[in-house]
Amino acid sequence: MDPQALETISLGLCFLFLTWASIQDIKKREVHDLTWILMTPPGVILAYLRYSSEMTIFQFLMMEALAVALIGLLMVILVLLKTIGSADALAFIAIALYFPRVPSISLAKFPRIIPILTLAIPVLTNTILLLSLVALLLFVRNLVLTLRDDEVRRSLANLSMTARLLLLIGGTPVDAKKALEKAEIPMIEIKNGEISVCRRLHNLMFSEENERRERVRSLIDHGYRVIWVMVGLPMIPLMEMGLLLSVVWGDFLLILMLFFRKFFLA
Repeated sequence: MDPQALETISLGLCFLFLTWASIQDIKKREVHDLTWILMTPPGVILAYLRYSSEMTIFQFLMMEALAVALIGLLMVILVLLKTIGSADALAFIAIALYFPRVPSISLAKFPRIIPILTLAIPVLTNTILLLSLVALLLFVRNLVLTLRDDEVRRSLANLSMTARLLLLIGGTPVDAKKALEKAEIPMIEIKNGEISVCRRLHNLMFSEENERRERVRSLIDHGYRVIWVMVGLPMIPLMEMGLLLSVVWGDFLLILMLFFRKFFLA
């Protein structure tokens, strides 16, 4: 079969599995391991069929290993920093296995080095850019709420400027009683009579329900009618959008860097 036809099938199959994973991520905030178990084998087989006419199976396996090693190293760092979950890391690795190189049917124009690297690299940078855009929109929304609502403004009192900024970028103000009922993760806590931003938020997500409720009750007992809770953004849908951008437009971060370089050197 024609390699470009195989690339089209690979893209369609990759988007299909990512859509399935996105639905799980949105509904349950977790993705079943079966998703990646079913997704990976056909991607590797299709990738081999695409490159079988131009390289040996050993060369193909080395190319796949390099692609996984490149994105895998970045995933290990991000997981250790607790900025992404294990399901997100597995999704990026699956994309690397599907596309150890940028597909030839891509409409994007990449610099010389990028096409021989895995497509997962521009997908990652595009996803980060989308996350940054979401954070910016969230910041503007929260800033408007803070200026309009006295209770929201009071909930930020006695916090440092850094703590306020963290809440405005990564949180959202909700009614304290609703936070107690809806299993929201509080971003602020009171220790020894002092209010501060919670540390180890990632751990709190998986802690006992009683601990979460105690923290919310403590805030209510101290007179907080509005508390700041963590915004749980589903990563897989943004990743799927990042994949689409990578195929159609390329690496947005790289495009911006090249644009500014030309702008300032013009």
